Amino acid sequence: MEDAIATIVTALGSGAAAAAQETASQAIKDGYANLKGMLKERFADSPTAQTVLTEYETKPDVYDVPMRHTLAEHGLGEDASVIEAATNMFRLLKEAGVSAAASGNQSFAIGAVGPGTRGLRCE
Repeated sequence: MEDAIATIVTALGSGAAAAAQETASQAIKDGYANLKGMLKERFADSPTAQTVLTEYETKPDVYDVPMRHTLAEHGLGEDASVIEAATNMFRLLKEAGVSAAASGNQSFAIGAVGPGTRGLRCE
């Protein structure tokens, strides 16, 4: 579950940064809006979680730990739809030649993650 949380947090931060650029493609903007929209939906019953999401967008270094905690608290590390949206954000960034920034000592690989699987691997 922690790998999935790290994937979501990094996709959210990288997507926000990329989507804010004037040169961002519409696909990147849409991918980011989709991921953020899913999280807003999942946080609809929690004003605190909504605040963390809003603040993370502009201060990812400050809100990294609260975002991770909020995602875990809401069970989003096991939410296939959210994980898929995060994975899609990484794919869009890769296609655009944009590198995903990871926080902490983590790195991400896009592609095969194990026998018969595809997606992201967090190390």
